[in-house]
Amino acid sequence: MRVLGVLLLAGSALLPPPARVSAHQAQTPPASVQPAPPSVQSAQASVQSAQTSGQPAPAPSSQALPLQRVGTISELMVDIIYPASDAVFYITTREPKDEAGWNELRAKTLMLAESANLLLMPGRARDQDRWMADSKLLLDTGAAAFRAAK
Repeated sequence: MRVLGVLLLAGSALLPPPARVSAHQAQTPPASVQPAPPSVQSAQASVQSAQTSGQPAPAPSSQALPLQRVGTISELMVDIIYPASDAVFYITTREPKDEAGWNELRAKTLMLAESANLLLMPGRARDQDRWMADSKLLLDTGAAAFRAAK
């Protein structure tokens, strides 16, 4: 857990502060909004049909759905990773009392583990050594916390 905290603190120290969006910008959609490409529409249809049939959705191929970064690393840290990691860091003082609390903790540990995959995306990694190793450590630690919270 100590290493995870160091990773989170080190990541925030290296990043510029997030840009703030005005209320007008948040309400105004970008002018370049286009309908989803056919490959995305096909994947959405597959997920919807799988949800109604109870079958797991097929994994989309990486060629059909290219990865697209949406937020900055700073936004990932501040909006997803920090709040999710707090639930793990403070487990001894904020232990869940009921099923709903455990479900919330499980969801946060899943967000923590999956956010490591976002840090490993091409274009986000600061380097191929330390950044990748620390992100992998976050993935492993988050996955272990997720399993423990089940």
